[in-house]
Amino acid sequence: MNKILVEVSVGELLDKISILEIKQEKIKDAESLKFIKDEYKVEAVYEPTGIQLARWVDSDSKSILEEFKRKAEDNLAIDGGGYLTYLAPTRVNLNLMQERYPEIRFLSTREH
Repeated sequence: MNKILVEVSVGELLDKISILEIKQEKIKDAESLKFIKDEYKVEAVYEPTGIQLARWVDSDSKSILEEFKRKAEDNLAIDGGGYLTYLAPTRVNLNLMQERYPEIRFLSTREH
């Protein structure tokens, strides 16, 4: 089976997964379920990740932000809107990063 990787924001991915799961739970008719599979043209396989929390990050200090990017490189991603996002493996990890970088804002929501 070929895998296709599609870059989307965490929020968009969760939204799409939620909609698909709700449809699959609510619809019991075999013909309608077939329509769902045809609509999405894919059978989705969900794999666990090591990400528990996502936070958009920003800072008024460019130098602090650049240092943070270097140190946290493995846990950073750019969302669908082009915004820097910190992907925390645990809440403890997020708390530690917030303590280490008080000049960084870790935002749980982002205005579009």
